[in-house]
Amino acid sequence: MRKIISFILPKEKKFLEMISRQSETVFEVSKMLRDFVDEYPSLQRSERKSRAHLIKKTGLKADELKKAIALQLESSYAVPANREHIARIAALLGEVSDLAGRTALMLVILSIERIDGYTTKMAGMAHSIIEETSKGVKSIGKPKNIKEHCERIYSLGAEAGEIYNEALSELFHFYKNSIDIIKYREIYGLLKAAMNKCSETAEILELIAARHF
Repeated sequence: MRKIISFILPKEKKFLEMISRQSETVFEVSKMLRDFVDEYPSLQRSERKSRAHLIKKTGLKADELKKAIALQLESSYAVPANREHIARIAALLGEVSDLAGRTALMLVILSIERIDGYTTKMAGMAHSIIEETSKGVKSIGKPKNIKEHCERIYSLGAEAGEIYNEALSELFHFYKNSIDIIKYREIYGLLKAAMNKCSETAEILELIAARHF
């Protein structure tokens, strides 16, 4: 109990607040990406470009918070007991945001015109996993709540892995144009990578929970 109380002393709350804000930003980016994928077929090319750049720009806020957290951890005397874990989570959240932004941009750069069902499914799964990851990050000050969020992240990740494998199988089986195969494989890969980063984040959250019990 003493460890948990020590972890959430007022002098350390700023780190929890900063990383919570970062997780909220990443969640916002994932929602923007999911909506972008859903609405993509009905958008003009100029609209696609502007939406993609907006998603990327929003994601940069998460990267800025990652840098701010790292700077605070290095310069502050009042650092949390899980200094290295918080730094790693901030870095992972920054990567998730970057991957989401890159996905949006690549849809435009690769001139993808048809959003297939697997892209829609994976964008939706990414949004769900990132939402659960954000909830887990916000539970750092309450370690007992972390486990349920991590279990949900792993469950969603396993489901996403199955969708990813099925998507690749269908892609290589039915698509004859090698350029199309390269394009869709790139999009699938970016979305899968973002979800993998969430699973990595869950592993660190579990380490934090274990340390405080």
